[in-house]
Amino acid sequence: MKSESETATLNATTQANYAKEQGDNVAGTVNEIRTAHSSLLTRVNDYMYDMSGLLGKLAYRDGVGTDEKNIQGDGYFNLNGILVQASGSGFVYQKSEVDPSKIYHIKQSNGIYSSVSILVLFDENDEIIQIIPYDYPTVDFDKYFIFKGVKSIGVSFIKSQIDNPKFVRFESFDIQDLTTVLNTKQGNRALYVAAGAVYNEQTGFYELNGLTDITEEQMKTIYLQTHVMDKLQSFRGVFAGTKFRTNLGFNRSLMQTNGRQFQFYDSFRENRSLEVLRISYGDIDVSRSMIVEHLGYAFYSCVKLRKIIGIIRLDKSIGVTSAFDHCLELQDVKLYGLLTNISFAYSPLISLESLQYLITNAANTSPITVTVHADVYAKIQDETQTEWHALIASAQEKNITFATA
Repeated sequence: MKSESETATLNATTQANYAKEQGDNVAGTVNEIRTAHSSLLTRVNDYMYDMSGLLGKLAYRDGVGTDEKNIQGDGYFNLNGILVQASGSGFVYQKSEVDPSKIYHIKQSNGIYSSVSILVLFDENDEIIQIIPYDYPTVDFDKYFIFKGVKSIGVSFIKSQIDNPKFVRFESFDIQDLTTVLNTKQGNRALYVAAGAVYNEQTGFYELNGLTDITEEQMKTIYLQTHVMDKLQSFRGVFAGTKFRTNLGFNRSLMQTNGRQFQFYDSFRENRSLEVLRISYGDIDVSRSMIVEHLGYAFYSCVKLRKIIGIIRLDKSIGVTSAFDHCLELQDVKLYGLLTNISFAYSPLISLESLQYLITNAANTSPITVTVHADVYAKIQDETQTEWHALIASAQEKNITFATA
């Protein structure tokens, strides 16, 4: 294999692996893969490309492989590429023509067989082009290839394992099918599901964080704008003006367990599409919640925001100014360790549970005021609404006073 081909393959592999592991931009990654793929196929003087980390695994995962095993007899190809037909060798062989427009997956449970070749490449005149011995490159052989300038290949299989797909595979994948999958809703769907969304086959919508009617276009926006959210430490202004309904991320707990503080100032300001925000890893307690350094203007004018999943710790915060101003639909939010005044003046739907949690877990050492919408204030003052009215007494115990704008 030429060094130029190896370099291109390595670069493309890095890009594809980043897309799979880090959730890179779908469209951009597809274009990068196509570019690398196209350049590889134009190098007609090269014979074989190891595509293991680039296209093959994605194609195999999509389940479109065709079994190419067609055992022709007992024997093997030796280290010179010559067929040795021997009934007691413990090997079987096949020689098959290959299609340069396909990806081939060859898997063997390998071992050190000093006289046997796993793979032999032949040109159109049946001359040997290249030989891969059984102990090359490691004791494991599980590779995806594109063959160029190769008419046929010879493969030696361990006879006792030939019918066990766990150890032996020889299959092909259509490259066009793969790129189509990557560039269609089906391919994107696999990416979104891997990132944490659920696709409901019955409704045709995605489901995430309690929302059950997320469209394809909305899911694309969610993925592109939020899939790296749990890898950030400063959210300051990062998601201001974005348009996602809810978010991916927060699939790991490390960032929330090591005492780090997170900057939330202006973080989601004027996202007028945001309905549910997750800032937690699964079902968490306070010890694994997000410690926020500054919450000022964090959700300013998030007019559709209804719920924040997770606990926002404010016991080390330096400010919460206008954090929830113009949050017209806000219902559920858990604020732990409140130190200073806060306002929910624009949120007539704020839940009883949210205010109870805030009071119970407040950490103020001097008097503070919680400003609420007039409708909420009326419920608190209404003695017939006993649970709401009980907030007054519990707030007084924590040196908290309710007010209305």
